[in-house]
Amino acid sequence: MSKRIISRRGILGLSATAGISAVLAACGATPTPQVIEKVVEREVTKIVEGTPQVVVETVVVQETVVVKETVQVAAPTAAAQGPIVLKMLWRITNPQEEPAMNALWDRFEELNPNIKISPRVFAPYPEVETKAQAWLAANDPMAIFECIAGPVARFLASREQCFPLQPFVDRDSYDLTDFYPMTMTLCRYRGDLIALPSMTFPTFMSYNKDLFAEAGLDNPPMDWDDTNWNWDTWMTYAQKLTKFGDDGNPTQYALAGMGDTRYFTRHYGLEWFNKEMLDDGYPKEFCPEREAMTALLQQMQDWMYKSHYSTSPAEEQTISAGVPLFKTGKIGTQHDSVGGLVGNADIEAFEYGFCPEPWPVDRPRWNYAYPDQWYIPKPQKYVDACWELMKFTVSEEGCKYHPIMSNTAIAPRMSMAGYYASYVMTNLTTARHEYTREELDFALKGMDYCQTTWAHGAIEYFRYWFESLQPNLEALFANEMTPEDCMNNIEKSVTAIMAETNPDWL
Repeated sequence: MSKRIISRRGILGLSATAGISAVLAACGATPTPQVIEKVVEREVTKIVEGTPQVVVETVVVQETVVVKETVQVAAPTAAAQGPIVLKMLWRITNPQEEPAMNALWDRFEELNPNIKISPRVFAPYPEVETKAQAWLAANDPMAIFECIAGPVARFLASREQCFPLQPFVDRDSYDLTDFYPMTMTLCRYRGDLIALPSMTFPTFMSYNKDLFAEAGLDNPPMDWDDTNWNWDTWMTYAQKLTKFGDDGNPTQYALAGMGDTRYFTRHYGLEWFNKEMLDDGYPKEFCPEREAMTALLQQMQDWMYKSHYSTSPAEEQTISAGVPLFKTGKIGTQHDSVGGLVGNADIEAFEYGFCPEPWPVDRPRWNYAYPDQWYIPKPQKYVDACWELMKFTVSEEGCKYHPIMSNTAIAPRMSMAGYYASYVMTNLTTARHEYTREELDFALKGMDYCQTTWAHGAIEYFRYWFESLQPNLEALFANEMTPEDCMNNIEKSVTAIMAETNPDWL
């Protein structure tokens, strides 16, 4: 059972969502608290009679509404109401996703013959985001949705547009302890459970073993706790991995750019916002270590334009020519993730390996992962069926289809680690590289060392990134701006967004 206190304006919003406003219009009644109370009671009686498995109690008290939701589920029967139909929307980023998701939904229908998944809409990114927004705006959303581009669940939760899940968890005595602790970080918003984890990609490095051998370098360790593998050590490696032609231009680089420029600072122990921001999605401080961050930006710029340890954006375009940069064989190391197990699997020109990101110098490790979540957007005609679909999707059986078969990503359940390792070793082995259990154990161990990104946690991620961080970092890495000017510009625009959007801004 959940309890919320909302204003009269809030109950009118809820009434519209539940279809009660249509009843009010038909009655010609004035929407006073007393009238609303009568209409709600009448509508609840109708729902209870038509759908025996759902019971909702609403108590209205003059200017303030106390909403108590009690949801009870019995197995739906065709005799009672006919088949339940849930619509789904899914993004396509690789050829495995559509058949994997269809197989998952087919299996769910087999286990729940009175629930049908239709339509099943597939779209590439970013088209899928456009469709999702259109469905949400039309109050006809997908049954469940996996947020893959920013903090969608938290964004909707901050606007009371997704269902709280704790009542379902309590009612079903649903066990959450099998989920990796890191994957649960963003499933809660201000104390409410709003989502369940779907998949995650911890980050680490991939490296070209052939180039290391040619440079006379030992392979990096696969031990996450080996603090000797730090950025100072990497710098000594970089000097031997970077090569130049007779004209003085670089022909081989130690590092492929910055990786994901939104989060690269994490690999050096620095962050744009205060860590506590992940608690509620609203940053209250910009760049707690400003001086160190400015020095890091200078180092990144120098690696690109002075020592040439790292590729610049222009060089990346020239060298790759449509081929992923690491696959050109001209890169010693690159920032990578679990996705690299799939991305590198077709490399035949050289042998490669994986290692942790180097330790930050004089700072704790703070690598990041990409954790995604499932949530139930409002409104829903069959919210209990949506919950059943979500439970199956994140079950051990469901995780075999997604994320393991669909994305070869790490499933959110710790109990699926062995299955995931076996799947990768069986399905991603090539003539050049055969994945070992040691490599898979290393990748899985990253779940203990990687935390969620600031963008996955920030309510207003899109504004912070597109209006502030991205344009200034692009200018910095294009050598069009100094690190000091970059920091000044970012701080000015980010703090303005904080003041505008954070309800608790001081």
